[in-house]
Order: sequence, then structure tokens, then C-alpha cells
Amino acid sequence: MRRLPYGIGLFMLSPLFIWAGLWLAFPGPKPGITDAPFIASLIGISIPLAFYHYIAGLAFIANSIEGGAGEVRPRWAPARWLQKAMIPLTAISSLAAIIWLVQLDISPIYVAVLALSGALLTFGLIKAEGGQGPFNIHLTLASAVRGSVRILQSILMNLPLIGALMREISRNPQRAAPYLVANVVLGAILYIWLFGFVALVIPAMLLVPVAFYLMMTLAAD
Repeated sequence: MRRLPYGIGLFMLSPLFIWAGLWLAFPGPKPGITDAPFIASLIGISIPLAFYHYIAGLAFIANSIEGGAGEVRPRWAPARWLQKAMIPLTAISSLAAIIWLVQLDISPIYVAVLALSGALLTFGLIKAEGGQGPFNIHLTLASAVRGSVRILQSILMNLPLIGALMREISRNPQRAAPYLVANVVLGAILYIWLFGFVALVIPAMLLVPVAFYLMMTLAAD
């Protein structure tokens, strides 16, 4: 029962294995790989990182079934060894991708970006192994995001008009929040009236970092 999550995880990867087998079996050009080698290289060197955290997620469930802490390294030895193998595999795949780009006479800037990306990924995995399990990187990133949000909050608080509104909300949210919602709604109506519904793309894009912040902080907690 304790190894069931790993079996389910392996079954969920079966479509990828089938796709890889078909990709190797059929000759000819490979759209998205041979025509975009730099993008394909970035995806290739990030695959071990994805597998590392995929194993960490399965280990969380498996460790909990065994009655242990979910956030530590896999208690099942093969899963633990496979997870650790992703570190040298990241370095090897990065080196192979760099050699491939050099042989294709790709711009040295792209090669340098790929080398830096591979080095950062490898260093991140090494740090995760030496830190508090596979979620160490996640917690560090969440802490950095929170620090950035605190800096942004202090800047907004000191702005002439917006800052006063934000301070009023922090002091008395029951009284100030309805006015804020009313101003946002009226501002959105005026914005759409002036520029059309297409202009809503800009606020939607501005909400992307907000969603990123919420996902990072909630998952870290």
C-alpha cells in the first residue's frame, strides 16, 4: 500500500513513454524541436527538475501512508535514489544541449543563457538536497515573493492618493472597503467605455503576478 502512489505516478507517465517511443520510431523532421533548438534545449534541461518534484509529490503521499512526515525525502530507497539521480542528470542534459547548440552554430548568447540556466537548475537541486527536503526551493522562493510584496506595499502606502486610500482601508476596512469597490467598478466601466472590452487584457495581465503570489504563499503555508 505504501508504494501504491509510485505505481499510480508511473502509470500516469505512460502516455509520455508512448509518445517518446513513437517519436523515436518514426523518422523525419520533428516540429518544435529541430526547428526551435534553443527552446527544445531549455525544455530538455528542465525535465529532470520536473521529475524531481514529481517524485517529491508522490513521496509526500507515500510517506504519509507509512505514518511519516510527508515533506521529507522519499522513505522508499529506489524513489530516493531516482530523485537524487536527477541532479547529475540535469548537469549531463545541460552539457549535451550546449554541445548540440554549438554544433548547430546557434548564437553564443543563446548558448550562454542555456549554460546559465543549466547551472542554476543544478545548483537549485543541490541546495534542495542539502536543505529541508525537496520543498526548500519553494519556501525560499515564497519568502522572496513575500519580501517583494512588502516592498511594493510600502511604496503604495506612500503614494499621495492611493496611499491614503490604502491606509484608510487598513484602519477601518468596514467603512472604506465599499468605497474602494465602488471606485474600482466605476473606473472599470469608464475604462471599458473609453477603450473597449479589448482593453481588459491589460488588467488581466496585471493580475498574473497577483495569482502567482497567492499560489506561492498559500502553497508554502
